[in-house]
Amino acid sequence: MTSADFPEFGKGQGVAVAKGNTELTAKVDKAVAAMLADGTIKTISEKWFGYDISKK
Repeated sequence: MTSADFPEFGKGQGVAVAKGNTELTAKVDKAVAAMLADGTIKTISEKWFGYDISKK
């Protein structure tokens, strides 16, 4: 499971990555972390879902 997991949607959301593909997993984790840090996920989620999914 990567940092793209959002438990607010029941069992969460994630990104499918081939088992053992640590390079892609690291890139996805880095991108999600950057989007969390700069507020992109908050902005997108508030626009499309009506609330901030980045808060746990």
